[in-house]
Amino acid sequence: MTIFLKKHIHLYTNSSKVFMVSWIVLLSACSSNLERISAEQINKPEQLFAEQMANLILDRCSSYDYSALPVEHANEAMVNGFDAGVFRQTCEFLKDKYGRFRGLEFVEAMRPPESNEYTIYRFKGNFKEAIKFPEIRITIDQSGKLAGFYTVKWSDNL
Repeated sequence: MTIFLKKHIHLYTNSSKVFMVSWIVLLSACSSNLERISAEQINKPEQLFAEQMANLILDRCSSYDYSALPVEHANEAMVNGFDAGVFRQTCEFLKDKYGRFRGLEFVEAMRPPESNEYTIYRFKGNFKEAIKFPEIRITIDQSGKLAGFYTVKWSDNL
């Protein structure tokens, strides 16, 4: 097992890359030490960027385009971890579980207290065959780049 620690991102590479990308966000996004950002304090351009990145990934799933994420928009760990194979597996999982992607609804933004290291943007994903809308989490790092993409069952609380 190889473990790489940098700030709050952990990469476990003893299994498939799908788990590596999931763990990047899971470990940073599931921390119980996050606080909600009030609507007035949300960085609106960054929120829009997070939504655009989620739509980019999910729209590419719909069109079977698994090309690399743009390096100008995603950090190195995300670009390297979310390669074409991982992208394809992620899309197949989402299509099998939820059906065709139809849209997003922004719900909230969260971050660690007293830190701007990363911000998590939570969206409800609208999929054709989903009984309950899944959560789409996008993590944006302090440099304003995509650092994580993750889907989970929706829960009002993290």
